[in-house]
Amino acid sequence: MHKFGNCGFRFEDAPKELELKQLICHHTTLEEIVPLKYTLNGRDRRMIVSSKHFVFPAHDTIPPFPPTLKTCTFSMGAFWRAEAAFLQLHGIYSTSVGYSGGDTPNPTYKEVGTGLTNHAQCVRVVYDPRALTFQELCEVFWETHDPTQGMKQGNDIGTPFRSILFYNTQEEKEIAETSLATYQKALFGQGKGAITTKIENCKPYYYAEDYHQQYLFKNNAGYQNSHDNYTPEVYYPKDYNWENISRIEIIKRKYHVVGNMNEPEIRRRMQQF
Repeated sequence: MHKFGNCGFRFEDAPKELELKQLICHHTTLEEIVPLKYTLNGRDRRMIVSSKHFVFPAHDTIPPFPPTLKTCTFSMGAFWRAEAAFLQLHGIYSTSVGYSGGDTPNPTYKEVGTGLTNHAQCVRVVYDPRALTFQELCEVFWETHDPTQGMKQGNDIGTPFRSILFYNTQEEKEIAETSLATYQKALFGQGKGAITTKIENCKPYYYAEDYHQQYLFKNNAGYQNSHDNYTPEVYYPKDYNWENISRIEIIKRKYHVVGNMNEPEIRRRMQQF
């Protein structure tokens, strides 16, 4: 059997009802989004996930959230590692992983993996803007993945792993665009390529299956070797006091986020990471 060209998905791994659309689309390349008429239909039923966060069990993962908080969404490759990166930041209320940027309502992980939904894996961050700014979140976004890889991220290939920075307001759009221009200059200065990240208005966000939520904090296997300090290959430009230090490390030094947590259970889970 042929590999499905959009993201290397194998026909034999797909539900039978996807086969016709795969046969139609299997000549698409890694650089292409599937035409809308060939995307999967999805469903009206929403994914059932735990309403409580695994790392912060007193905090909700499903809205409504406290009115003082804000949300933002990032697509930056595999969502397990993306979520774990943002969970290291002071000012995070909760996180979840899911799918966005595509066309199929309420998709499953297997459906997204076919490339026939046009969704990307993403992480949604709920944060306190009094402790953490959207600008800082953008810096973490740039530093914790490679935004020059197009429809892939590392060994994960296909449209579900493309880089997207979603914004909710015009102000966030301007911050996102400015941060992209700033980081692009830094990349060019290091001989790196052009950024392929898309900056898009927020689209419907669909939760991934519950077992994906806070996965790296629930499991010691799998991506254990990826539990790193997210040292960037190219640092986002900062003032001279913080030169060549990642935004994650700056926030850790500023707030001592792990060592000074008051709740023993949260501290234990964070220290396992």
